Amino acid sequence: MSGVPPSLKGIQPFLKLSDMFMKKDRIVAYYCKLYAVQEGIAVSKSDSTAKPFLISQMDEISQLKKALKDDDASKDEAVAQAHIEEFAFKLFETADNEDRAGRFHNNMIKAFYTSSLVFTILKQFGPLSDEVQTRLKYAKWKAVEIDRCLKTGITPTPGPPGGDEGGAFNLGDLDANLGGGGGSFDMPPPQSEQPSYPTFPTPSIPAPTPIPDLPKPVAKPRHLADPKPAPIPQAQAPVPQAQISCNDVSRAQKLCKFASSALDYEDVAGAVDFLQKAINLLKTGKEGE
Repeated sequence: MSGVPPSLKGIQPFLKLSDMFMKKDRIVAYYCKLYAVQEGIAVSKSDSTAKPFLISQMDEISQLKKALKDDDASKDEAVAQAHIEEFAFKLFETADNEDRAGRFHNNMIKAFYTSSLVFTILKQFGPLSDEVQTRLKYAKWKAVEIDRCLKTGITPTPGPPGGDEGGAFNLGDLDANLGGGGGSFDMPPPQSEQPSYPTFPTPSIPAPTPIPDLPKPVAKPRHLADPKPAPIPQAQAPVPQAQISCNDVSRAQKLCKFASSALDYEDVAGAVDFLQKAINLLKTGKEGE
């Protein structure tokens, strides 16, 4: 992607990924671009050249949001997270199956690397689970390692480090292999044929933690008299109010953050638009009028 300011080079892979999936899966494309802009805003306040670029990307996000207005994943972050996580796991499994079968090629490298990026954008929904973090790190390492082997004429070793014994993901020294901070790796050039994504079951969701027993009430001393009951206030007619979910509250908070970020770039109209959406969401349960 051309025109990306130097201070925003770190978000370029996610913008490329968004463009790549725009026709295949617009939900993944939307959240890739949204994650890229959020990261870009956080690192570019000292770079004046980044402002117009980020504003243009925010406009594209707004247009894509409107195009996806009938898709639950664009309105419900829980639905979006499950969709993106399943997509990343399918892509990872495609690459992992090729690797363990000893079929090393550029499409497999690209699938490993792309799955690591899709796992990464899940950070915008909250802390990554241990399973996602493991596969993110493993996929990135595999992409770097297999690419290095093919370029130097070495036959890559299938499976995890040390061989495919037991099929377990033994991460071992992956941090060291990736340079401590995860390393960098340029996305391989697109191939004429993309790997097909087989159907895999959705990753299982762990059972909720049981609620511990509440402590028993402490017995009241006998010498204390029972307090007189407070008068019961007369019931008042309930005020009609839209049912607001936790996801709605979280979305409203993000809209307010977007408004604040827009003001950092003196984009008053954009800030007003984000704030109005947040107000409408909290009043009616919808961002629109």
